[in-house]
Amino acid sequence: MALGITPISIEKILNDGIIENSRVEYKEGWNPERILRTICAFANDIENVGGGYIVIGVKEVDGVPVAFPGLSPADIVTIDRELTELCNHLRPRYFPHLSQETFKGVTLCILWVPPGENRPYSCPIVIGKDVKDRGRAYFIRRLSNTVQANHDEEVDLIQRSSNCLLYTSPSPRDYAAS
Repeated sequence: MALGITPISIEKILNDGIIENSRVEYKEGWNPERILRTICAFANDIENVGGGYIVIGVKEVDGVPVAFPGLSPADIVTIDRELTELCNHLRPRYFPHLSQETFKGVTLCILWVPPGENRPYSCPIVIGKDVKDRGRAYFIRRLSNTVQANHDEEVDLIQRSSNCLLYTSPSPRDYAAS
């Protein structure tokens, strides 16, 4: 049951057995630092595939969803409250779309992260109240992994924005049709 605004249904992602890939990331629970990096990577959309989805409340093994522990109402409130603060760490600022959805009787949180309009995006390498500034980095997706961009990839991201290259991302609905 969809309660949110994601252009692809949770049923399409999970019933079709989609494994983690350049567009889909599963998280069993709320892990702010790793999720921020993945938001940054999907927003950068270096492969120009249309951003991606982070599905929270799904246990995966080797990228394959194997269980659906879901999230409690308190978890959803925490995610909703912390997501804004978390995304304030992105430069330039960027906010994904949050959707609460029900799948097989459990509540999941879906973060839809379309490609950002002001790419490239960076985020702190480490976040936390007691963490000294350890620098910022650009993150990108490579296959099913969120990785820190290397020098050449950073140059590519920056050149795309400074040269005003137009990204012609496919619509997320195009992905749903495949």
